[in-house]
Amino acid sequence: MARFEDPQDTIKSILRPGNVSAGEALPTDPGLFDNMIRLLPDPIFFKNLDGSYQRCNAAFEQLLGKERAEIVDKTDYDLFLPSIAHVNRHNDICLLNAGLPSHRYETSIVSRNGRRREVIIQIALITIEGGPTGIFGIIKDITERRRAETALRERKDLLHRITDNMLDLVSEADQHGFFRYLSPSHGMVLGFAPEELVGTWLYDLMHPDDLERMRITFRDTLPALKIVRAEFRYRHADGHYLWLETIAKCTTDELNRVNGAVFASRDVTERVRAEKALRNNEEQLRRITDHMPALVSAADLDGLFTYLSPSHRGILGFDYEALIGTCLWDWMHPDDMERMRKAFQVTLPEKKRVHEEFRYRHVDGHYIWLETVAKCTMEGLRVTGSIFASRDITERRRAEIALREVNQTLQATIQASPLAIFVLNREGCIQLWNPAARQMFGWTEEEVKGKYYRLAPDYLDLEFRQNLARMNRGEKFHGQETKRRCKDGTLLDISFSTAPLYDQKGRIIGTVGILEDITERKRTEVALRESEELFRQIFEQNEDPAFLFDPDTLAILDANAVAVRLYGYSKKALRAGGLNLIMKPVVLTSFARKLVKEQAGLADDAPWRHVSPLNTIASSGKEVMASFRGRLLRSRGQVYFYGTFRDITEKLRIRKERSEMQAKLIQANKMTAIGTLASGIAHEINNPNNYLLANAQFLEEAWPDIQHTLQEHADSDPDLTIGGLPVQEALKDIPQLLQSLIEGSRRIKNIVTSLKDFSRQDDESTRRPVDINRVINAALVILANKIKKSTDLFNCTLSAGLPPIMGHSQKIEQVIINLLINALQALPHRQAGVSLTTSLQESPRSVVIKIRDQGTGIPEEIRGRILDPFFTTKHKTGGTGLGLSICYAIINDHKGSIDFASEAGAGTTVTVVLPVL
Repeated sequence: MARFEDPQDTIKSILRPGNVSAGEALPTDPGLFDNMIRLLPDPIFFKNLDGSYQRCNAAFEQLLGKERAEIVDKTDYDLFLPSIAHVNRHNDICLLNAGLPSHRYETSIVSRNGRRREVIIQIALITIEGGPTGIFGIIKDITERRRAETALRERKDLLHRITDNMLDLVSEADQHGFFRYLSPSHGMVLGFAPEELVGTWLYDLMHPDDLERMRITFRDTLPALKIVRAEFRYRHADGHYLWLETIAKCTTDELNRVNGAVFASRDVTERVRAEKALRNNEEQLRRITDHMPALVSAADLDGLFTYLSPSHRGILGFDYEALIGTCLWDWMHPDDMERMRKAFQVTLPEKKRVHEEFRYRHVDGHYIWLETVAKCTMEGLRVTGSIFASRDITERRRAEIALREVNQTLQATIQASPLAIFVLNREGCIQLWNPAARQMFGWTEEEVKGKYYRLAPDYLDLEFRQNLARMNRGEKFHGQETKRRCKDGTLLDISFSTAPLYDQKGRIIGTVGILEDITERKRTEVALRESEELFRQIFEQNEDPAFLFDPDTLAILDANAVAVRLYGYSKKALRAGGLNLIMKPVVLTSFARKLVKEQAGLADDAPWRHVSPLNTIASSGKEVMASFRGRLLRSRGQVYFYGTFRDITEKLRIRKERSEMQAKLIQANKMTAIGTLASGIAHEINNPNNYLLANAQFLEEAWPDIQHTLQEHADSDPDLTIGGLPVQEALKDIPQLLQSLIEGSRRIKNIVTSLKDFSRQDDESTRRPVDINRVINAALVILANKIKKSTDLFNCTLSAGLPPIMGHSQKIEQVIINLLINALQALPHRQAGVSLTTSLQESPRSVVIKIRDQGTGIPEEIRGRILDPFFTTKHKTGGTGLGLSICYAIINDHKGSIDFASEAGAGTTVTVVLPVL
């Protein structure tokens, strides 16, 4: 909105006391007024109470398109259209009648040239000597702002119309990652209606394996770079994940502070799959070229080798890895250099493919002939290099020798092949029969050569004839499985591959075939199926919940019946929801990290992986503590991750209870030992203390005689000293020292007596009347030093004449000591106090003990546990957690009650009520 200074402030700056006489509406000096307001940028005017204009500045004249003479003494009805004048006068009257210091309203002003301006007018009363004398106004032109706001709305509407009709995903999130807008295309791509996702967190649907990477990208990298591009997986409504390519850009507020981000995403799942397939194809091609006898190489535009197949070592004698980075011209025969430069540097880029023959140097120095097919590699329309497929044709140059060697090589290959190789003519008669075929089927070459193919059993003869017709038409078979008969009549499972044979004119004259005995493989497959069925039975009958996972994503592929019963989800639900159903995200992330912490952890021969304990959740919300055990399994070339979740909830509960019971027994033994030691120590202290008390009392009785003697010596020898003190000072201090010694010994005796009484075991069979005030005083003797060290504000008010209660004084004293110690330990500083009071309650007739402290109070979340045995918040300071549970047991044994009232930061009040006799 347009910002104004308060008109009253502007008036005060112009109309100073003394500048305007009583009853005048404006300064009497027009020149002074004009000089004061002429430099103000906003239009300013003054009116009389009747609405006639008296003064204005140049900005006001410019806004109306009139001279000052045309404005002065005119009213709104003279200067503006009737509708506008009516609005102005109406607001003037509202200001006068309401008695407000100022008033603001929006309207329009049409200047002389017909231009309409949107304005905000703020008017204020001019008050002199207690009465209104005129109206002062400031006008703010907001026409451009209104146009900008309208343009902004239209731009936003246009933007939403564009994004609402885009196939790509467009979304906007705030600085915390919560969606504020999502385009309708989310429904088509992700299966979610946009309104379902508004207000959700952008990481909620992200794949767990991409979560950490994308958090770093959007939280750290995006604010720094303002725009980032990333690819990640996002969950579809049906549970599967899509790959999204996303461009994220920061949005900022008017102060250029980042207040969110806009995301433009595209479904690139098919592209990612295609890229993966391309990489696989490239890898497969690389493996093929690595094992090809021909030379395969690649070079960049400068002719530098970027790849050479291993066959270079066999043909050229070079270490193919050492040739990478060298130039292809370095090894070419000088006589072929110019021709080949033209072919590869001129002809090849034009025709994209050339076929040439040239000589290339062997490592030992001689040259061999290579027949090479070169083809450009492209990125779009740009040539990036060349690929060369070369073969050694040196021997072809020696035609007869080369032909004979090739025939010999072919014959040797056929004879040495471990696979059965045969050749059929068009009529199906065998023309070639290698030794492997004889060994496989039992017929010699002489027995089958020139005769009709008789390997097919009778019931497959029609199939063979049909296949022969297809082969004569040029069709090829690869890896076709069928059965063939041996000489002894047994049937073999075989896999056959065929290719047509051509004469010099390209006519099919027969078929060459290769047969592989796959009988053992078939038997192995049957055994494998039986083994898989056995595994399925074991899997289903396992007593523990068992799962099969995808080793890459940990997606659930299968689950047994025990898993379904334990977690309450169907197999279909488990496969769709995955481990997210039974584990919280933090637990799942930690679980996945532990499984893949080391690369060897998921190798085929890796040992069983154990994760325990593992917090899982059933569909009912019940927590199930599990012990996980898993490893990789391989079936039919597919790798699976097998794991079981053994329910150890009950086992852990029993272990915890046993541990707690052992701790209780140990603590009880400690407390018994401490009581015994306290009694013995009290006895040992009491004996020497009696000597001190008796000797001090004797010295106190003998002091008057000693003092008289010393005084006589002091009169005769004024410089006499005793223990380094002047004799008169010593005579004054020694009685006080003796008195302090006697009081200290008596205090030790009282403490020891109280300690012995406290540690003495009560006779459970007899109860005696107990004076509560006396018990409290005995406890205060024991705690005197603790109280002195803890607070300067300890108050004890004991009600006189309390009736006795029936019970054990030592146990009641133990309760008082425990509660006071807790109160003292809760104090944050010495200025915080503790008070102890006793009183008599009439109905029912009982003694009430209240202990109040100004400590830190008891947190609300643990108030229900403070009476549990061994529960303590003071482990670091030696707390045992037994004090309050013992107090509760003692009070309960005395038919009384104990109550705690506490407020965090305000202290605690403990009320003990014990019935009287």
